[in-house]
Amino acid sequence: MQAAALLAEHANADPAALRAIQENHPRFLDSEVKWKPLPLTAEAIAAAPFDIDDARLAIALVLVPRLGSAPGVHARTASV
Repeated sequence: MQAAALLAEHANADPAALRAIQENHPRFLDSEVKWKPLPLTAEAIAAAPFDIDDARLAIALVLVPRLGSAPGVHARTASV
């Protein structure tokens, strides 16, 4: 349900949805600094192709913390 709602909000160019997409979907994030959104306008994000799988991915990345990708955050590594 959440993904379908995000997809509809993208289609309607909802500002909050576009911001969430820009801040969480890998296509709209910097390739070097993984947590940093690209400097895109809301219009560019609204015009970009975005399907149900994109919506699912953006929602999943909101729900799962991205340890190690933000400044000052250190991910633990497991030893085998």
